[in-house]
Amino acid sequence: MFPLPSYSLGKNIRTAEDLLKTMFSPEESQIVSKFIKESIEYAEKLDKEKVSVSFRKDKKIIRVNVGRLEVVSLSRNGLLIVLDYASLFDELKEMLDGNWQYPEDRPTAYSNLEHSCRIRLDAENLNNFYSIFRRGNDQLISKAIDTGKNVWLKADSKETRKTINEFFNGLNSFEDEGKQVEKAINGTEDYEEKISVKSYSDKDLLSRVSIDISEELADDLLMGDVASIAKIIKAIENELYN
Repeated sequence: MFPLPSYSLGKNIRTAEDLLKTMFSPEESQIVSKFIKESIEYAEKLDKEKVSVSFRKDKKIIRVNVGRLEVVSLSRNGLLIVLDYASLFDELKEMLDGNWQYPEDRPTAYSNLEHSCRIRLDAENLNNFYSIFRRGNDQLISKAIDTGKNVWLKADSKETRKTINEFFNGLNSFEDEGKQVEKAINGTEDYEEKISVKSYSDKDLLSRVSIDISEELADDLLMGDVASIAKIIKAIENELYN
């Protein structure tokens, strides 16, 4: 059984470096960074034009997208790994089937890729079962390449890629505080998740609601992001009842 990790994150998480330092010890950050780095490298061997690596300050998350899928990400709930369920050995399937962390993690977690499933790990469980999850993630990535255009390519971050490489190499104590603040101001991507909701009556005088959302929010919805769904519902409630 793999319990759902939960890390306490403060408001001062502005960069990928901040996230890794806050969540893990130097040894733990190295193993986690290794997994993320290997996912990126494997995907880019298949098709560099389908891979993006980003850090979102608003959600405090490092995310690797391949095609239309998030294949691995790091947030307060640990390292999320998307796997190809069909490639897992039977004992692991049985273990997962009885203990999915969320119902929506089970196959098929992403409707545009059959047999995709998700699990979140802390550094210890990742280290103990590294080769198993490495293989499952690689199999998933090889299929994710063919899911279509990666709409997050414009958010690809050289700074985040550099941070992952540095932590993988064990160099997770670099830059003084002043430089970190400067990088947080100048080097971190911001995303606008715009929602516009309007109520109106159609030609038959029936009540209708139109919703206009940003591309970034639309992509989160496609990935089943619960927080984004909640934002949409709240915006509709505000328009209809306030």
